[in-house]
Amino acid sequence: MNYPFSAQTVVFVAILAVVLPAIFRIVSSPFTLLLISPFVLALLGVAFLVLNVLISHLLDAKAPSARGNLHHAARPFVFSSPAAWQAVLTRSQWSQDSPQSFPPLVPNAPVLSGAINDILIMIVRDFVLVWYKDISTSPSFPMAVSSVLHKSLENILDRAAGIDLAELIVKHILPRVTAHIEQFRQSEIALRGAGLERRLTQSEELDLLLASRYTSNGGGKLHPSVDNLSTTFTRQTEEAHLRQLVAKALPFVLPEKEGQSRVLKLVVREIVACAVLYPVMEMFSDPDFWNKAIDQVAGAAIHEQKLITKVRNVLEAQSRPPPPDVICASCINRCSSLLDARRLKNDVVGEIRRTRILLANHEKEDWINGEKTEDVVAFLDRLYTAKRKVEERIVVLGGGDDSGRPSSYQEPGVKSGVTLRDVLQNPSSLSYFMEFMDRRHRSLLVQFWLTVESFKNPLESVDSSSSGDEDDPIQDASTLVTVREDISMIYELYFSTPTPHPTLASIPKKHFQRIRDFATSDQPPSLATQRTVRRSVMLAQRQVERDMEHDFEDFERSELWFRAIGDTDFGRSAQKNSPEPPPPSLKDRRTVTSPGLASLHLANAPSPLKQSLRTDPAHAASLRIIARLCAAAEY
Repeated sequence: MNYPFSAQTVVFVAILAVVLPAIFRIVSSPFTLLLISPFVLALLGVAFLVLNVLISHLLDAKAPSARGNLHHAARPFVFSSPAAWQAVLTRSQWSQDSPQSFPPLVPNAPVLSGAINDILIMIVRDFVLVWYKDISTSPSFPMAVSSVLHKSLENILDRAAGIDLAELIVKHILPRVTAHIEQFRQSEIALRGAGLERRLTQSEELDLLLASRYTSNGGGKLHPSVDNLSTTFTRQTEEAHLRQLVAKALPFVLPEKEGQSRVLKLVVREIVACAVLYPVMEMFSDPDFWNKAIDQVAGAAIHEQKLITKVRNVLEAQSRPPPPDVICASCINRCSSLLDARRLKNDVVGEIRRTRILLANHEKEDWINGEKTEDVVAFLDRLYTAKRKVEERIVVLGGGDDSGRPSSYQEPGVKSGVTLRDVLQNPSSLSYFMEFMDRRHRSLLVQFWLTVESFKNPLESVDSSSSGDEDDPIQDASTLVTVREDISMIYELYFSTPTPHPTLASIPKKHFQRIRDFATSDQPPSLATQRTVRRSVMLAQRQVERDMEHDFEDFERSELWFRAIGDTDFGRSAQKNSPEPPPPSLKDRRTVTSPGLASLHLANAPSPLKQSLRTDPAHAASLRIIARLCAAAEY
């Protein structure tokens, strides 16, 4: 017998018949529901877990077998992908690196590399960190910017190393600059005239007009950034031109990896063109910038120079200077010119001559112009030492040993053989003698002698044994034509006053009267009268020459005498066969004789030199010698 319901169905219905009333009672009673709710929740959790396991088992049983694919056994992490892992490594490297760890840009110049690195650090600090620090504290992005800047600058330096700077300046920059200046000059002439005589008020319209003349008359071409002549506001065109230049340069400047990013190139182009280059060009085109720069540099240099001068003055005031002989020796050793060394030797030799003359004129005195004679003798010893050092320096410089050469200075007591007429007839020595006579207010004698000498015949002279008779023939008749003009000129220059000049008072009155009568006479003079007055003029010249002989003796004892015979040929010829005597002993220097020699420059030295002589036993001229030596050594 077949039943429509199976046993399982009967059991399930029975369970429901028992459970449903119980569930209904539990649901209808809140207290009972509250008590059994934990058990219900636990039962539901266990049932969910069992159901999940059963479903997984069924799915695995139905799926095909895939043995060997072990890499699919576990799901990979997101950061383990190649791109993500590379990004993680890059950020880690950026966070660990620092600007100081970058390789030097110029390996051969560590100081320059350090300065460039400091500039890059300041760029990142002032242009990146000011806004990035509010976003994140991670150093990855600033270090990435520093790395890109460093690599870009390295590329720029590598490309710049292959540029010939001289060729770039000479062949490319200078021709364009000169052509631009010339074209601008032509346009300015076309606008204001050849002499720029047209005065025009400076304005924007004038600038536009000048630019138009530059393009039309001058034949020039305006820069692409300022070729718009409709307005003077050209910032947009300037920025556009800078963008084009930067865009062309970026592929050669940026690293290869960063150069492939269009976004990065766009950002870099805008920043470099508008935020960096444009302000820099505006600053360089402002004249006030250059004025301030020059003022700062020059002002700092002037201030530093003044400060150094003050410090040196203070140090010199507090420190005691070394002895003059030490300074002289060091300066001689620093002399590097043979010509200067020989000139210094002449100065020292001349000072030796003057000092010996000074000692000769005060041989029996213990004081010479406020100085002890022993101090002057010690100074003479130092002069001989300096002379030997200069001679040694001349030998070192390749000048040979010229210690045996004749000196152009005259030794005391040695006659030079040079007469007054030799000095007057030599232009070089005449200037020194004229200066000497002018100091004594007796230069009129030299002028009178030269005036008479100018119109005398070459062989004309007055016999030294002549008695002064008027009928002595002294010249031929061919020169009598110009006698009246010559005598009149002499009269106007020297005898036109009622009484002659005191300097010419030694001329006999008869000669003075004959010259006056001849010059003031209205009647034509006879030949005898012309001869008489001409003889009177030459006799007056002889008297003037005799007066100058006394001055010439003093001139031979003056400082100008040494300079005169040193600058002329007869001074060297006079000393040709006179060897220079050896340095005398102390006793000889105290007793050296030279009759009639007078004191030299110590008596006429300025008060500062006399003061220095009172505090320093050195001779006043030693200061001049030392100054000359030091100047030559520094030169």
